[in-house]
Amino acid sequence: MSPAALVRTMDQERPTLLLDEIDAAMGGEKEYSEVLRGILNEGFRRGGNFRKVEGKKHELRVFQVFGAKAIAGIGRIPETVQSRSLVIEMRRKTRLEEVAAFRLREVKEAAVPLVTSLRAWASNDRLKYLHEARPQTPSELTDRQKDMSEPLLAIVDPAGGEWPESLRGALITLFGSAASQDDSIGVKLLRDIRSIFEEREEDGTKLKGIHSADLAASLREREGQPWAEWAKGRGLDTNRLARLLKPYGISPLSLRLAGGNQKGYMRESFEDTWGRYCPVSSTRPSVSVTAVTTRINTDGDAISCTVTDQPEEPIADTLKPASLLDCDGVTAAGSVRSTREEEASILEGEL
Repeated sequence: MSPAALVRTMDQERPTLLLDEIDAAMGGEKEYSEVLRGILNEGFRRGGNFRKVEGKKHELRVFQVFGAKAIAGIGRIPETVQSRSLVIEMRRKTRLEEVAAFRLREVKEAAVPLVTSLRAWASNDRLKYLHEARPQTPSELTDRQKDMSEPLLAIVDPAGGEWPESLRGALITLFGSAASQDDSIGVKLLRDIRSIFEEREEDGTKLKGIHSADLAASLREREGQPWAEWAKGRGLDTNRLARLLKPYGISPLSLRLAGGNQKGYMRESFEDTWGRYCPVSSTRPSVSVTAVTTRINTDGDAISCTVTDQPEEPIADTLKPASLLDCDGVTAAGSVRSTREEEASILEGEL
């Protein structure tokens, strides 16, 4: 699809945009990659638009590009796009793992009653509730992560039972995973410096300061990090270290430590910056995730779904999990798995 067709499709049809091989698209033809980046960045929230000058008179045209989007690719996506995304890291399955084959002709037919029931569920009253909902978001999340989580939490809260707690735990885990971390070079440097300070603690006593030369040498020794190859293989020295830290308001001071009086950095100079750019949660979330596996059975009109057991106590009428499946030809069977191994497999991509 050409850039012009893509932006017009978003504006006129308001589709759910499914993008595969995003790594190739972002690294390919410049015009297409820039249009795609604009659609993803500006279409992050309702009212987002993409501006384009076109025609012989260079008239400004505004395209509405808000809508749901799912992106798949190998490696990392641009930081601006990733910061607006719920990142789910996937792995290639082993030969011992089996998954059902995907056949579009079978799935399209089987999905009809599910689509019908979802449309019936999305009544005006429920849409009004969702529009007005202000769910409580986990404090461990950043402001943008809270923005992304609100729609999911608005849907799950009225369901009651274990759903609200499970989703909040899953969100904290997803956003805290390595795949979701801010991987800019400055934040990477701040994390490594914090690790060096923590590694040198003795008997619970925090290291107060470190000389610049010592810090630069410790950074160069860290495996898998870019500091040893920094500056075209010359390595990160004290001057380059100071330049990288300057945008964060951190500068070397004269420190009298073991080894003499030299330039260095105090731990307290980093504390505020660590809290702002690479915070560490003070509490580890207790994640209780329940498997929700959908199985499509194309024998006749039967469709079977594995869902969580419904709570005995009544829940809000605005949203009942079972009501999503109330339609002819749909049966629900209760099944709950809750071992830690199974929870881990869910967070790794099964869900």
